[in-house]
Amino acid sequence: MFGICVDIGADDIFAIPSPRWKISIEGTGAEDLPTDVRKNTAGLAARILLKNHGIKGAAHLHIHKGIRPGSGLGSSAASAAASVLAVARLYGIPAKADELIACASEGEKASAGASHADNVAASLLGGFTVVTKKQPLTLLQVAPPRQLRFVVAMPEIRITTRASRKALPPKVDLAEYAEGCARASMIVAALASGQVRHFADAIEGSFIDRKRSRLIPGYDEVAKRAKTAGAAAVTLSGSGPSVAAILTPRASAKKVGSAMKAGFRSAGIDCDVFTGRPARGAQILEVA
Repeated sequence: MFGICVDIGADDIFAIPSPRWKISIEGTGAEDLPTDVRKNTAGLAARILLKNHGIKGAAHLHIHKGIRPGSGLGSSAASAAASVLAVARLYGIPAKADELIACASEGEKASAGASHADNVAASLLGGFTVVTKKQPLTLLQVAPPRQLRFVVAMPEIRITTRASRKALPPKVDLAEYAEGCARASMIVAALASGQVRHFADAIEGSFIDRKRSRLIPGYDEVAKRAKTAGAAAVTLSGSGPSVAAILTPRASAKKVGSAMKAGFRSAGIDCDVFTGRPARGAQILEVA
């Protein structure tokens, strides 16, 4: 499973000593998120971390959302990753990266219905990450090429991870499987060797994108206009509905962003556009 951390938004979490669990949320999309610690990704992940270490304590987690939920940009993963890092520091838990990733991925059950480590691994470690589902986790971190740039168009529609998964069939044929393996291998090799063009070629037009893009009005027009404006490739960001364009070194981010915005507008949908590069993962910014 792949993930890449990009500097187009972040969640801030304040872990405060408390005799009982409490979740408070502000920021973009806060009104739609649960404050029950068992139903919130940040709360569930933190509880699992303390339970694993036999700690019966709790915390007040105050979450400032900077990534809109249901956008395909790893919003729930950002909260889960920040939560386990903050609570580990609060309680002095010497947790290693693989343990934090495992706890944060379990927290993803609150929003997606199943644990998955792809987004939380990238959120915690930064850069491009590859992680397996088997236990113990096998983790690979790759520093993406410096010239890699993205333009992301986030439309004013929402698609949950659960809904997006339902768009995929339970089985794929052998040809699709083989093609997916080849694409996955090329993505890792291209990023590791600094080949942006090969990365772009491998990531565009996957079987999953072809199925999930049907849920997004105007996707084909957005992709077409972005490519005409100079994008090397266009793909869904996560499970959607955000759409990501990979830029060539000489492409104009402003032109590509304007083209993507016009593409969504042609379908009667407004969108926000962001430009980003690969970024560092979760960080402790302040300790009281």
